[in-house]
Amino acid sequence: MKKIYIVNGKPRAGKDTFAELLSKHCRVFKYSSVDKVKQIAAKCGWDGGKTDKDRKFLADLKRVTTEFNDMSYNDVAEKVAYFLKTDFFDVMLIDIREPEEIERAIEGYGAEAIYINNVNVPMITSNESDANVNNFVYDHVIANDGTLDDFAETVKEFYNRIVRG
Repeated sequence: MKKIYIVNGKPRAGKDTFAELLSKHCRVFKYSSVDKVKQIAAKCGWDGGKTDKDRKFLADLKRVTTEFNDMSYNDVAEKVAYFLKTDFFDVMLIDIREPEEIERAIEGYGAEAIYINNVNVPMITSNESDANVNNFVYDHVIANDGTLDDFAETVKEFYNRIVRG
C-alpha cells in the first residue's frame, strides 16, 4: 500500500494539517523539498520566519542550489528511497511548490499530486515558488474552507476513496 503524494497549496492552506489528519488513518512520512534549504538558510541567519522576505529568501536559495547541484531533488530522492525500503510508513507526503519540480517528482517517484485549496487564505506573490502554486494540473484537489471537523471528514474520505482504494 505504499503511496507517494506531492502536496501543494497556498501558504497556510492546511498542508501540515492535512498530513496530521491523514496520519490518523495510516502511517505518514512527511517531508518538504525545502527542508535541507532551511538548514542552510539557518546557517545564513534565517530565523525561521515566514514573512514575504523570508519566503523569497528560501525560494531563491532553493533555486540557486537546484541550479548548482540539484540539491533539493537529490535530498528528496534519498528520503523516497528510505520510505520505500522501510516498513515504518504507508504514505509519503512531499511538499513541493514549483510546478516543474512537481512534474519531476511525479515522473521520478510515481507520485500523484494533491492541491489543498483554501479560499480563505490569500495568494502569496512575493516569490516565484508561492506565486505559481496554481500553475499545475493536480490529480486531487482537496477543499479546506470550512471547520477543522469538516476538513477531518474530507481527509477521511480521501483516505478511504484514494489511499485505501
